Amino acid sequence: MRRENMHGLKSQVSSLKSKLIMTLEILTPEKKLYSGESSSVTLPGVDGSFQLLDRHAPLISALGTGVIKFKTATETRTLAISGGFAECLKNKVIVLVEG
Repeated sequence: MRRENMHGLKSQVSSLKSKLIMTLEILTPEKKLYSGESSSVTLPGVDGSFQLLDRHAPLISALGTGVIKFKTATETRTLAISGGFAECLKNKVIVLVEG
């Protein structure tokens, strides 16, 4: 493959990856901890951790004690929780956690 074609292909892949975004909200009964875009979120389910990516199938899950890990456009963030619930629907993830 020619160098010019290879560069174009890398650019297309990079562009596609940047579009793989979902909306994420992390809420407690008192306040909103995070609201924004994320490319992935890893959650501590009661039977083990699991990851949600862009266009994930609809899901509702109970969460156990552990760490939420999510990627934004500029960083990977973590948040310790003691339980809660997560819902994934129409490319939006809502996480309700205990304060």
